[in-house]
Amino acid sequence: MFAHDLMETALSRLYATGHEFDVNNNAQRLAMFIDAWTIVDQVHVVRRVLLSLTGDDRKADTQAFIDGFSAARMMRNRMDHLNQNLPNRAKVIGRTNALFGTLSFFRPHADRWEQGLREDEIKGDLFFVNAGSTPRELVGGIAFYDLDIHYRYAHLSWRRST
Repeated sequence: MFAHDLMETALSRLYATGHEFDVNNNAQRLAMFIDAWTIVDQVHVVRRVLLSLTGDDRKADTQAFIDGFSAARMMRNRMDHLNQNLPNRAKVIGRTNALFGTLSFFRPHADRWEQGLREDEIKGDLFFVNAGSTPRELVGGIAFYDLDIHYRYAHLSWRRST
């Protein structure tokens, strides 16, 4: 299925870009959002196809996919109706969330074995990459040294701002 191929390619590129991510590289930031939006769009397409091809008696795993990825529909609809929401965003006083969302990911330090860590311990950087912000607010990187954080390696999380 073409949607699956697009999502696999976009996810692979997200992992690769996250591995090499440089906070000063605007092309990487843009590429990450292109890939993230590709995934959201294709998940939405797959959900629509599944809803069209199945009825109320659909299999449990099909329904689980439809329910589990309902956020893709919400995110896509917010972007499709952005022009209608702009007056409300313009009325906000102070800072607002990134217009096109925020990506976050954890990248472990390359020298994790040299740090004398146990196999289940990882130290690294947690990145928050915003879209639609001013240049000095594009990326935030935080290094954690003494916190017990349970965040899967290379887990990508994407949130659409409200």
